[in-house]
Amino acid sequence: MQRHDRDGVVVLGAVAVQNALLYSRTQELAIRDSLTGLVVRRYFMERFHHEIKRSARKKEELSLLLLDIDHFKEYNDTYGHTAGDLVLKHLAKTINGMVDETDVVGRYGGEEFVVLFCGRSREEAIAEAEHIRMAVEEHPVMLRRRKASLTVSIGMASYPEEAVSEEELIRLADNRLYKAKARGRNNVCSK
Repeated sequence: MQRHDRDGVVVLGAVAVQNALLYSRTQELAIRDSLTGLVVRRYFMERFHHEIKRSARKKEELSLLLLDIDHFKEYNDTYGHTAGDLVLKHLAKTINGMVDETDVVGRYGGEEFVVLFCGRSREEAIAEAEHIRMAVEEHPVMLRRRKASLTVSIGMASYPEEAVSEEELIRLADNRLYKAKARGRNNVCSK
C-alpha cells in the first residue's frame, strides 16, 4: 500500500530514493578521501590484500609505490594550510591521471600517497614511478598566483620478486622511501 500526501504525490517512493542516494553517498565517503578523492588507507589495504591473493593465484606481478611530498611543511609554513590542501589535491590529480583503471591510488596518510600497480612487471613499475616523479616535477602548482615547484620521493617494492606478503612489501617500500629522501629527495628508490 502506498501513502500519498495531500497533493497525491507518492511519499514512500521519494523517501526510498532519498535513502538510496544517501546510502550511496555514505558508501563513497567511506572509501574516498574527501580532500583528494583518492581511496582512503583502510580501503586501500583491503584492495591490497585482495590484489596480493589474486596475483598469487594468477602468478602475476604487482608493485607498491609509497610517495611522499618533499618539504611539504614548507608549503604550509610559507603559504598556509589551505595551500597545503591545494598541493595535496594537485598531486592526487597528477597521479590519478597517469595510472590505469586496474591500478589503485590512495592517500596513505598526511602527505603520503600509495600506488599499487597490478599485473605489471617490476621494470614497468619502475618506469611508471619515474614517469610520475618527472610529471610532478614538471607541473608546478599555483599557490597565491605563483608557480610553486613540487617534487616527490618514491620508494618501491615488487611482489613476488622481493616480498611475498603485504607487510613485507610495505616495509620494503617504506625503507626505500626513506632512502630516496636520504639521497637528496626527488628520486625513485627501487633497490
